[in-house]
Amino acid sequence: MPLPSLAALIALWIAVPVATVDAATVGPDLTLPEADRLNIETSLGKGSLGPPVPALSIDESSHWFPTHPGTKLFQVSQGPDTGSLQSVEWKPAPANPTSGRYQFGHEEVILLRTQKDGSLVIEGVEDIQAESVTRYDPPEPFLIKGLAPGEHQQTRMSVKVFSSQDPKEVPHQGELQVTYEYLGAYRLSVPAGTFDTVLTKSTFSGKVGPAKVEDIQYRFFAQKAGLVATVENRQVSALLVYQSNKSIAKVLSQSSH
Repeated sequence: MPLPSLAALIALWIAVPVATVDAATVGPDLTLPEADRLNIETSLGKGSLGPPVPALSIDESSHWFPTHPGTKLFQVSQGPDTGSLQSVEWKPAPANPTSGRYQFGHEEVILLRTQKDGSLVIEGVEDIQAESVTRYDPPEPFLIKGLAPGEHQQTRMSVKVFSSQDPKEVPHQGELQVTYEYLGAYRLSVPAGTFDTVLTKSTFSGKVGPAKVEDIQYRFFAQKAGLVATVENRQVSALLVYQSNKSIAKVLSQSSH
C-alpha cells in the first residue's frame, strides 16, 4: 500500500479463474530477481508465487484495475493483524467515474485519479485513524500506461501532510524519490484463486518532517480482477526518537460483490 501520513508513522508508527489478457504487445518471460522473490514469498507464503508468464505492455490501466463500484475482501498475510479480513471498497468520483476513493477498511483511503494518457496515479492518502491527509505532487505512479516489461520510471514527489480537521495546517512536509518498476508477469495463488498478474515495484527514499523514510511496495494486478495482492516493507527513523521496521502483506480473499 502507499505511504501513510507521517502522523500515523510516528504515533503508531485488495475471484476469478486464471486471468488471461487481450493486449497485443507481448514481452518476454522475465526472471524475478532473487531478492524480490524471497521478499514476496516471505510475505505471501511459499508456493504462492508461481512461474513467470508472458509479460504485456500496460496498454490501459482499466484492464488491470476496473473502476466500477464494488467491495472486496482481503486477508492480511503478514503484519500485526495476520489472518484477519479487511473490506476494500472502490467509490468512484461523481464527476469522473475513473477516479475516486479506494478505501481499506477503517485504516486509510487511497485517492486515485486517471490521467489524460490513461495512467492511474495516487494523488494522496487519507489516514482515517490519525485524521490526516497526505498529498503528493506530482502524484505517485500506480499503473503507468505504455510501460513495458522491465522498464522503470523515476519521480521526485513533494509530500505535504495535512490535518483532516484543518486543511490549512501543514505540520509535516518533505520530499520522496520514487522508482517505479514493471518487474514482469507471474502466476499468483491467493485465497480467491489463481491469477496471471503483472507485478510492479515502488521504492521510496527521502525525508518527511523529522522522519527518514525507506519503503518498498509490491503490487500484483490481474486483468478484470484488479489488485490481488500487496506487499510492503517499511523503515522509518526520526533521529534518536523513533525507529520502525514493518512488513505488511494482503491478498485477495473474495471478489467484488
